[in-house]
Amino acid sequence: MTSCKIVLNNFNGYYYPGNTISGQVVCTFNSSNDFRAIKVRLRGKEHTSWWERESYYDSYSKQTIYRNVNYTGDNTIISFDSTLVGKSTLSCGRYEYPFTFTLPRDLPTTYNGNYGHIRYYVKANIDIPFAFDYRDEISFTLVSLIDFNEIIHHLQLNPVNYEDEKNLCCCCCAGDPITMNVQLQKEAFVLGELAKIKVDFTNMSNTTLDGLELRMNMTIESKATSPKSNNKRDTEMVAFISDTGLGAHGQKIYDFDLLIPMSTVLPNFTRSALFEQWCVISVEAVIPGCHSNMQIDTSIILGHIPIGGQSNSLLSNIPGGGAPPHPLGPRGFTTATVKSDIGFKVPGSSGGSFSSLSGKRAPVSGPVPVHGIPPGPFASAPADQSAPSAPNKAEMAEGGDGAITDGEDSSEPPPPTYHDALIGPPSPYPPKLLGGQNRPSAPSL
Repeated sequence: MTSCKIVLNNFNGYYYPGNTISGQVVCTFNSSNDFRAIKVRLRGKEHTSWWERESYYDSYSKQTIYRNVNYTGDNTIISFDSTLVGKSTLSCGRYEYPFTFTLPRDLPTTYNGNYGHIRYYVKANIDIPFAFDYRDEISFTLVSLIDFNEIIHHLQLNPVNYEDEKNLCCCCCAGDPITMNVQLQKEAFVLGELAKIKVDFTNMSNTTLDGLELRMNMTIESKATSPKSNNKRDTEMVAFISDTGLGAHGQKIYDFDLLIPMSTVLPNFTRSALFEQWCVISVEAVIPGCHSNMQIDTSIILGHIPIGGQSNSLLSNIPGGGAPPHPLGPRGFTTATVKSDIGFKVPGSSGGSFSSLSGKRAPVSGPVPVHGIPPGPFASAPADQSAPSAPNKAEMAEGGDGAITDGEDSSEPPPPTYHDALIGPPSPYPPKLLGGQNRPSAPSL
């Protein structure tokens, strides 16, 4: 039976940025076959999608019309192509063609969220003329850790203070103020670290405060580009701690030790165009009655690897365990190189542009003989019918078969147009579950 199968040598389900992916494309033919090429591809793609119910005014019918709109976004993060064998004819037998890919160091982590995902896979294809191609695909998880050594110049490692004041009014009379001063030792923490936060609270009003609450929230924003720009946000509480309130005309200093759980799922969206994450610490004074609570928010950065070291305990928190070691070699902080387009919000910095990445591919030898197969029609492919798994610089400059491309093969459907997004398949949910935020009126079709 004719088949195509990918076999990875060092695959246990996980890779880190900078690791090498090596393996073979095993082709089995039960008869002589003519084909255009045998190719292997490495892809990293991100996709977002959700439905929203929107309304617009139809001037013809003089009615407000409701419709379901599908918002989507697609982006190719990494795209490597390698032609293992060009146009040729192979006789009946089994053939193995080795390949090697080296992952770039700055890649976003594999992610699956409510509104989209980031996925990586290796795909092999036997291109047969005037017939169905033989294909195989293996997906893998990329574990991308946030290393503080590589973004050290973006971190606020000195103590910071935030202060706010509020007057509690009763009818037309303004009372004495309440003052809250929040002190943080720094604004960058790693998972498992104890964040020490000091709150100096002064209550000069006649109202007794019910309590003081401290939360750490992480927000993930998913972005869509079609039929127009839009976004959805998911907010999750990472940690919470509270303390008793404060009586009228009193003053108290609170010392909080906020433990950041090691089990927190912290995605790294470096160079992602469709996803972004940030964390906020909120200190809230609960005021009774009709008064609004007093709150101070401060942005922080969470990471996996502290400055000057690497936490080996992180590997035990990866589902399935047994993640490969971090790629060896000089780290980014030794050259004091800082990336300006990291995938989370940094106070005082602006995001950079996003583009597809390029990487290295080490050349390998031709087909590997399969031992234990007798000579004759089942022998391995001769060396002249193979090709290196990576092109040389001249071939890449000429845009040959081995050139790195940003797109997929021509069989993939194009992205939806604005009209297609509006009249796409209806949502499986009732209209009352689809409502998002109120939006401006949309033009009629």
